[in-house]
Amino acid sequence: MAKPERAATNLLPRGTAHRVSPYLYLAAVLWGLSLLLTDCAPRRVAPVIPPEELSAERVVDYLSRRGGTLEALEARVELQSFGLSQPAPKLVGGLRILRQEDELHLEVQAYLPLGAPAFDLIAQGPRYQLFLPSEKRYYANSPDLFFGRVPAEVVTEETATYGFPTELFYDQLGLIFGQLPLSGAEYQLVQTREQLILEEYREGALLRRIFLDPRSLYFQGLEAGEARVEFSPGPRRRPDAFAWIPRQITLLQQGVGFQLTLSQLQVNPPARPAILFREPGDFKLYLIEPKPPLP
Repeated sequence: MAKPERAATNLLPRGTAHRVSPYLYLAAVLWGLSLLLTDCAPRRVAPVIPPEELSAERVVDYLSRRGGTLEALEARVELQSFGLSQPAPKLVGGLRILRQEDELHLEVQAYLPLGAPAFDLIAQGPRYQLFLPSEKRYYANSPDLFFGRVPAEVVTEETATYGFPTELFYDQLGLIFGQLPLSGAEYQLVQTREQLILEEYREGALLRRIFLDPRSLYFQGLEAGEARVEFSPGPRRRPDAFAWIPRQITLLQQGVGFQLTLSQLQVNPPARPAILFREPGDFKLYLIEPKPPLP
């Protein structure tokens, strides 16, 4: 029986295999490393708006249409505060946002590390209520949310326990949900090498600056008066259709900061229970003076 032919194991001239193999090994390692880095690093994508077509109107229209694809959002949230007079622990909880006609309805339920409720925030448009179960306190920024009862005291948003900047947070949700352009607002676009800056004016006064990635138009940050907001984007390795939704939102106002980290996102879930205001029960009532006054 004939023996099977032996496969060739060395096609190099005699005496050269030992010298060349280290280079082949190095090349293989570099090739494998390049594949690994290419897979992990964010790929450079084509601009969503070609540079020659960039304008404030095109950017506003794109942000409006992109955010308009969001009807509801649910997520797990971690909330860390800094700059408060008394250190506060990291809170965990859930976030729900629903689009109802022209306004957003919001609920944030936050818990202390051992599971005790920290606060429950409910908002519909500019009106909101804040429950603090551990202190039996109830805050609202509209008299009708006291359901016929008289609040014990009028306070500012900054003096409310936890000091969470609800109005600032709510405004940025409107931006993410594509609520642009604002009524009566005008826009100008400033371009730099690293970002686009969309400036928003009303009656000649600057309202806010919106910072965007120049290629993807992902949100990077925002300035509104003394308040600043920083956005961190979603996954870039294998981005999905909603990767532009920020996964981390940092709110900075009057030396106090709150960082919200979102995970386990559910975008446009089929089940969307209504977010409704609740009566304050036997909580002590506080009216948060809205600035500016509510319409």
